[in-house]
Amino acid sequence: MSTYEDDERDEHAYTKACVRTALKRYRRTRSIKNGTLPVVAFTAALVPMFSDGVHWLSAFAGSNILAWYVGIAVVLLYGQTEQRLRTMQIRLASMHDLLHRIAGDSAEEQNELLMELVSEVGPVDPDPKWPKAASA
Repeated sequence: MSTYEDDERDEHAYTKACVRTALKRYRRTRSIKNGTLPVVAFTAALVPMFSDGVHWLSAFAGSNILAWYVGIAVVLLYGQTEQRLRTMQIRLASMHDLLHRIAGDSAEEQNELLMELVSEVGPVDPDPKWPKAASA
């Protein structure tokens, strides 16, 4: 094998390790968001019940309570919609990479999934196991 093929295989293994790390971080972040949003919404739903006992909190009455609960519903629906759109974006990026790999394009054009994940979770270092992946 030539050094070009070795370099290309090493670069592919490095990218794969970075994607693996970014996916782990994305899943962790997603599970935290999925856990905290309902807790915050539940806590916000309790605010009108305790507004009479807290002197610095304005009193909720009739239409104020309705507007408060509609606001909570909007925030919950926005969170769900954002999560579904992000999931679709990541799936499309992985399909894009797969199509480029099938077409035999260069490695630079196969990094859409990594770019999507980095835009979501920030810069990532590769998985510590990545040199082992290069030898496989």
